[in-house]
Amino acid sequence: MLISLPNTGSTDRNRSIYCMRRIAFVAVWIFLMLKLRSFFFEPIYSVNAMRSVALHNAPTISQQITKYNAAKLVLNEDLFGPLKNDSVVIVVQVHTRVTYLSYLIGSLAQAYGISTVLLIFSHDYHDKDIKKLVETIDFCLVMQIFYPYPIHKHPKCLQNTLNTS
Repeated sequence: MLISLPNTGSTDRNRSIYCMRRIAFVAVWIFLMLKLRSFFFEPIYSVNAMRSVALHNAPTISQQITKYNAAKLVLNEDLFGPLKNDSVVIVVQVHTRVTYLSYLIGSLAQAYGISTVLLIFSHDYHDKDIKKLVETIDFCLVMQIFYPYPIHKHPKCLQNTLNTS
């Protein structure tokens, strides 16, 4: 004969304690993984990351910059014709912020008379994504030029220039 015992709720308490311990363990594990990730992988915009990329790709970047600057390529000439003597020229200095540049391009696209303008983008940092973004512009004449001594390849050039001023 079986006698039923009163339910004390100890099983439920044990189960909830186990769940709480599991949740705490997972939270600590996620926190440690995030900390270790930032320790082992530095952000792409850090100076050390730029230097390591530059050392790895230094000859090809220099060759690409020299070749592109020598071509003096004006985009969209087939759509808007050659540059006129009285055309307005807008020069934009570009560094590494693709998002801000896309906002600027979006606002320039809505400007009155933008189709008669030559828009020059001067790059001091070679970034394929920024270059591709500029190449998608189709509302005016566009030209890209690259500083021959990019900051990620020659970090001391800018520093020496600032120290002498």
